[in-house]
Amino acid sequence: MLFSPASHPGLADGSITRTFRTWARAQARAGARHRVGGMLLEVDDVRQVAVAELTDEDARAAGEHDLATLRARLGSPDPSAQVWRVDLHYAGPDDRIALRADDALTAADIDGLRARLDRLDAAAAAPWTRDTLRLIATRPAVVSTELAAALGRERAAFKTDVRKLKNLGLTESLDIGYRLSARGLALLRGLDEDPGRLPVAGLLDVLQSRVTGAQQRYLLGLTGPPGAGKSVLAGRLATDWSALGGTAVAVGLDGFHLDAGALAERGLADVKGAPGTFDAAGFVDLLRRLRAADGDVSVPGFDRAREQTVPAATTVARDVQLVLVEGNYLLLGGAWRPVRDLLDAVWYLDVPPQLRLLRLVARHVTYGRTPEQASAWVHRSDEANARRIGRTRHRADAFVDIASGSPQLR
Repeated sequence: MLFSPASHPGLADGSITRTFRTWARAQARAGARHRVGGMLLEVDDVRQVAVAELTDEDARAAGEHDLATLRARLGSPDPSAQVWRVDLHYAGPDDRIALRADDALTAADIDGLRARLDRLDAAAAAPWTRDTLRLIATRPAVVSTELAAALGRERAAFKTDVRKLKNLGLTESLDIGYRLSARGLALLRGLDEDPGRLPVAGLLDVLQSRVTGAQQRYLLGLTGPPGAGKSVLAGRLATDWSALGGTAVAVGLDGFHLDAGALAERGLADVKGAPGTFDAAGFVDLLRRLRAADGDVSVPGFDRAREQTVPAATTVARDVQLVLVEGNYLLLGGAWRPVRDLLDAVWYLDVPPQLRLLRLVARHVTYGRTPEQASAWVHRSDEANARRIGRTRHRADAFVDIASGSPQLR
C-alpha cells in the first residue's frame, strides 16, 4: 500500500491506524505486513463499508482533519458507494534497513544470494538480475526511465524487478532513481563478472570429444578482452566437468600481476593490466610445468580487494586431466609467444561491448571508485588492453558466444 510522506510520522507514532481505499477488490489482508517509508505496517482488519457510514472518528484515525476532508480525498464518492477500510498498526522498522547495511557476506551468504538471483532469472524470459545490479551501481540516482531504456526494457517491468532486489536488501530507492546498498555492493563484488545463467552444455560436448581422445593432460585456453567473463566460464566448466566424473582445475593469469612496488619502479602503476605489468616468464614456466604433469603444481591467485597476488592459491594435482587456463594475453606475441604452443587449444570469448563495459565499470565501483572514476579508468586502461587483445582474435581455435554458450570452431 502507498501512503503520502506526510502520513509517515502519524503511522510511526500510532496516531494513524486506519486507511480507506477505493479498490475494486481487496488488495490487503489481515496479518499481512507492508513496508512503507522505512516502517513495517501490519494489517489488522480489512472490510468494505458504505461512504454514508464514515464518521469524523474514521477521518481522524486516517489522519484527516474531518470527514469532509476524508471524503474529498476519496474523490467525493456517492454516499451509497462502498470503500475498503483497512485497520493497521506500526509493527517496527523496515527489516530491509538493517539487511541493506549488512555487508559482511560470507562465501555461503554469496552462494545463497546467487541462488536467489538464479531463481529470479529462471522465472523471467531472460536473465536480468546481475546486469540490473551493475547498472544501478554505475548509474545511481538516475531516473528509472533511463535505466530501463539502457537495458532495453519497459519501465514498469523494470521497476517491479528492482523491487525484488530491494526485498533482498540489495538496492535502495532514492528521490530519483536508486543506488546499491552496502549489501548489494558486497554481493556484486563477490559475483564479479558472473553473468548468471551460462549455457555450457555445448561447450562440454566439444571438450569431451577433445579431452577423451587426448593422450596427455589437456590444456584449454580461454581468452578475450577484460570483462568477457573468462574466469567465470573457466570455473563453471571446471565444476561441470568434475560433476561428469572427470578432473578439472581452473587457473588464471591474474596471479602473475607484478606487485605494486615493481609497477611503481617501472612507471607502470597507471597502466596496471597491460601486458608489461605481468610476469610473462613466470606464467610460461607455470604452463610448462602443467604440461609436463610430472607432479603437483601450485598456482598463484589474485585478491582484487587488496590488489595483491596470493601465493599457492590453487594446486593442480598430477592426475588432473583438464586444466582451464584463462587470461587476457594467451595469443599475444613477444614474451607471450610461447603460451600458445603450450596450450592444446584457445577459445576466444565474444561479448557485446556495452555489456562488457557495464561489468568493468561496476567492478571498479564495488572496489571503491566513484562511477566517474571507474568509467575513466575503464576507457583509458581496460579498453586499450581490449583493443590489443582484439587484434589477436584471429589466432584463436574457436569463438564462443558467451550469451548462448555456442562455440564456433575453426
